[in-house]
Amino acid sequence: MPPSLRPALAHWRLGPLSLAVFGFACGASPHTHGPGRDCPEHPAEPDTGDDGAGGDDGPGSAAWTGLGSSAGAFTGAFSPDGGSLGLILPLGTREVTLTADVTGGEVRFDGEVAPDNTWTTAVPLAGRRVQVTGPNGEALQLSIQRGALSAVSGLPNGAAYGAALAAHGDAVALPAARAGLGGQVALLSDGASAPGPAVDGGGYAEAFGSAVALNAHFLAVGAPGADGGEGRVALYRREEGGALTFLQSLTPPTAGERALFGYALAFQGEDTSPTLLIGAPGLDPAGRAAAGGVFLFQESEGSFLRAEIWQPPGLDAGERFGASLAVDGADAVIGAPGGDAGGRVLRVSGGTPQGWLRPPQLAAGDSFGAALHLSGGELLVGAPGADFSRLGEPAPNAGRVWLFEPSGAVSVYGLDGRTRARFGSSIARAGGLIAIGAPAMDGRMGGVYVTDRTDGSGELYPSAHVAAHAGAALAFTGETLWIGSPWATDTAPLSTLR
Repeated sequence: MPPSLRPALAHWRLGPLSLAVFGFACGASPHTHGPGRDCPEHPAEPDTGDDGAGGDDGPGSAAWTGLGSSAGAFTGAFSPDGGSLGLILPLGTREVTLTADVTGGEVRFDGEVAPDNTWTTAVPLAGRRVQVTGPNGEALQLSIQRGALSAVSGLPNGAAYGAALAAHGDAVALPAARAGLGGQVALLSDGASAPGPAVDGGGYAEAFGSAVALNAHFLAVGAPGADGGEGRVALYRREEGGALTFLQSLTPPTAGERALFGYALAFQGEDTSPTLLIGAPGLDPAGRAAAGGVFLFQESEGSFLRAEIWQPPGLDAGERFGASLAVDGADAVIGAPGGDAGGRVLRVSGGTPQGWLRPPQLAAGDSFGAALHLSGGELLVGAPGADFSRLGEPAPNAGRVWLFEPSGAVSVYGLDGRTRARFGSSIARAGGLIAIGAPAMDGRMGGVYVTDRTDGSGELYPSAHVAAHAGAALAFTGETLWIGSPWATDTAPLSTLR
């Protein structure tokens, strides 16, 4: 029976019973008197599509008024008609919950109906695209992105800002090796609109700021080109109000030797009484040119006093031991990226050498140990000169990074087919986030690869600026990544990915 006849026929069948009980009174409105005949006093109302249940869910009655997120910020205004929308999450956010504001209907996320119109999804570093379908068929394409790049304003080009970086807490030590006659180092706090206190390298001559180290109480600045290449290190005390007060100048004990003292720096131990490790990769022990060494200076009553020098036996000429340093508690690692064997790294624990580390199949020029990062027992080692072959096609100086875990597991990171990228020139880490610089990538435009050990995702952030050398230096404050582009001419020399 056609649906349109069912209400009328049902009432017609009940008609005789109603007449017997109630006489000739008309029934409830609306109704008919016989099949297909409307009551003249109570005509039928037009069919509106309502199901008679008193609801408001008929076609066109539902409304979609908004879309919310548990984190991040939308890049535009929501439209109830659909279209496209972007959502940018903080770099360290791995999961997001979306909630649609709807009355009288439901919203689908990638075709799924979500309870209470609330839906949660994982977001890898490469981002996530979601199609959100409104209650009336509206289609919204949502692009979710982790981390956004932005330039740091107020820094001039040409001063080599960002050739080196060091971070502690929410502060970044930002050298400008070409500022003025002797260079400059400024402190920049995360969230500040401009650099804070700065120190000049007057009298230190070349390369002041080539290396920096920072902790809660001290700033160390290396000038390995000073004094004809002997090198010097300037020490400053960080005052309570943020000012920097010059403390002392450190020099190598061997005069007349191109030691490159201050080429690498690292603080170890308590913030209030640390040990300062100073790399001098140009040292010539026993006539072995550029075999290298590391000096230790211990803080005592506001001064740093020379404690000892590390020059392990068996160093070969040209190994450049001390060209890189990394510390984690009582543990330290020291890079010797030169030599005919392609480089190696020495592990030290509590001042005692624990042995050398060198993976197989290295070749001269690979520079294994040029960049280091040590945290939680996990060691990252960059080899920016390593060739990388894919499908039999060599990619010279593509670069690689090794991750050595305490369990003995080893992982290797690289960029496919990126000839002369020098991937692994810089390394920074914050928890599960690992950032690796490739400053020579794409004709020295440079770029940064970020991988997340938590979910295994990764993303490459290439620079679009000519010869910027983006990724020459990296540092994390929290989960904000600072990226140095020291030779940029058409963009800021420092940017953030947050």
